Amino acid sequence: MTKHASSFLQKLIFFLILLPGCVWAQAPDTLRVVSYNILNFPGSSGPERVPEFRKIIRAMEPDIVVVQEILSQAGVNTFLNDVLEVATSDEWEAVPFHNGTDTDNACFFRVGACEFVSTRQISTQLRDISEYVLEVPQVDTTIILRIYSAHLKAGQGDEQRRLAEATILRNNLNNLPDGSHFLVLGDFNLYESDEPAYGMLIGEPDNAGRSFDPIDTPGDWHEDIAFAAVHTQATRHNYGGMDDRFDFILSSRTVFDTIGFQYLDNSYTSFGNDGNHFNTSINYGENTAVPDSIADALYEASDHLPVYLDLLVHPASSPAGRNRAISPCFELYANFPNPFNNQTVIEYSIATPGQIRLQVFDLLGRRVATLADGFRQPGTHMIHFHPGGLASGYYFYSLTTSQGAQVRPMVLMK
Repeated sequence: MTKHASSFLQKLIFFLILLPGCVWAQAPDTLRVVSYNILNFPGSSGPERVPEFRKIIRAMEPDIVVVQEILSQAGVNTFLNDVLEVATSDEWEAVPFHNGTDTDNACFFRVGACEFVSTRQISTQLRDISEYVLEVPQVDTTIILRIYSAHLKAGQGDEQRRLAEATILRNNLNNLPDGSHFLVLGDFNLYESDEPAYGMLIGEPDNAGRSFDPIDTPGDWHEDIAFAAVHTQATRHNYGGMDDRFDFILSSRTVFDTIGFQYLDNSYTSFGNDGNHFNTSINYGENTAVPDSIADALYEASDHLPVYLDLLVHPASSPAGRNRAISPCFELYANFPNPFNNQTVIEYSIATPGQIRLQVFDLLGRRVATLADGFRQPGTHMIHFHPGGLASGYYFYSLTTSQGAQVRPMVLMK
């Protein structure tokens, strides 16, 4: 170890031991929820697409995967056994499959992340909308998450049929108990935010059934390069190229609260979309969002990109819930996960308004990232850290305020 590294570690030990009046707590758990139209799976090309789906799942590291355009129980079994359980080292389960009159939905979850409660089907004129009720057991409580997977009618000129389907869904959502946590996701085939089906889901009345768009990007999504970064369809040039935002994850208002499931800011992702492939294939030339192998897999696997978001788990009795008492000074929490690969969550709390700075350092004490720098209001704040081109190894992140500084270690493993 160099002299500079030794000096830096000595300072870290000083910070870690001599922090007056501040109590640390572990960061809450997270759930990554994926929505993916997997293009008439398995179909005749299923065996050839299985290895591509494995690459995609391995890169996304999901906890819950909800798919549209699955064709049969055999397709569910194949996706469960040959994709999910081969792509990851975790055990997965599938929600009981319902074989409807057209293509169907399916839901898979990582064992240990949540547990299955129930499922039911909401009938529409074309395809069933599937309700999946999952729970996350916590100390002294259980948090319920409802997921609704919809594949609305496709085609320009079919706006009223999509509205009819969305109306049936909204009426069901309106009957949920106040405070329910839910996600509405799937292939909505919407061309613009002015479509009545979109307004039906996110509009008034402001009741328990109202959905919200986490990225809130209103406009004419179809064939508009201004929305290139949120397009999800089509991955292939011969299908028209990337020019539509057909795939969505909407949420209840409670998902923006601090008890139960909380949306992690900036985690909503059209996976593999770097915003530079408007009207062309997702793997054309260089893709700056994912490696070439993943861009190729996204091209081969489906004509849609998967969409995901991350939810922090905040039970009311947890230190991370609304009732958490902020320490007399400030708190920097352990990042989660740790060790981590492509991302980790850093959370901190401050008791009074003021200037803060959150930075990342390597073992030599060199600053490698500044995650936050400016004025913040009292409360709990979360940062989603992507290490980018940083090498594997030990790093430290520090929170500096007018009342002092705290430092914590983390491990990057690529």
